Amino acid sequence: MCSCYVCKLKTSKWILLLGLIIAPWCNLKAYKILSQFNFEQGIWEVAAVKLFNYRMHPIQEELSTFVIKDKNILKKMQQEWEVRPFFEDYCEWHYALKFYCNHKLIKTLKINLYCNYITDGVLSYTFAPEYLTKYKLYYQKLPWASIGFKDLYQLRYTIRALEKKTDVYFYHDIKPYEYDGYFAIGVDGLDWGVNRDSVMKMIYNRLYAYTNRKDFYIEPYLSFMDSKELICMRFHVYCNKDFADLYSQKDPNIIASWRNHFDFRDPGEEIDLVVIGLTKAQLRLYTQKEK
Repeated sequence: MCSCYVCKLKTSKWILLLGLIIAPWCNLKAYKILSQFNFEQGIWEVAAVKLFNYRMHPIQEELSTFVIKDKNILKKMQQEWEVRPFFEDYCEWHYALKFYCNHKLIKTLKINLYCNYITDGVLSYTFAPEYLTKYKLYYQKLPWASIGFKDLYQLRYTIRALEKKTDVYFYHDIKPYEYDGYFAIGVDGLDWGVNRDSVMKMIYNRLYAYTNRKDFYIEPYLSFMDSKELICMRFHVYCNKDFADLYSQKDPNIIASWRNHFDFRDPGEEIDLVVIGLTKAQLRLYTQKEK
């Protein structure tokens, strides 16, 4: 079974310092950043996506976008990628490392090759570029492309069609698009040492207890410190509107009411689906409506 929790936070420096306080494994000692993954269980693949940077690195030209499927190579990297906390993380990234277990996106790490650091959420660590190139003979180069959607039906159809392909990877979490929209809830007044997984479980139990339904998906999107120096966490709850209406009858303290995926976007703004393993022309073949 594969599990790894990612907390999405704003990237201001004071929140970074907060993250250092509440993350129990984060200190000034060396840390094997891939130790959080259990490569012994499940089928693991890592896609390294070449990102645009105003100062492109020669390694990007050499490696481009690639995937690692060899579990033995991943286990070697797990032992060798030793990092330390890094605080001067002002550079843009060159690579996004996408970790998939059983073809499900588990986590994303990002790398800058000139400033030599790797970022996990809001926490950054030293990173040696040779870590990325050492096993390049085992990499398989892949294209990647994106396409925009103005219609949720078309987006879902394309996702369903692509989910059948084992050599294609979604750049973002696609689970939210199983539902028509989302609302936001939060938890305030938490101690600094709070276990974030426990908070997620508490939120899940509250949603289920108030609705007796499980047709929802929780995703954290913000954490910050209040004036009393206590932790506040915010979550998106992806669901259909009838679920949100039912829940709001029991809990009036919803932070943001239910909206569909296209609300609060600029006129004509689309939802982008980014896919690794296909060219733009190939991706378009999967956007036709079912007959």
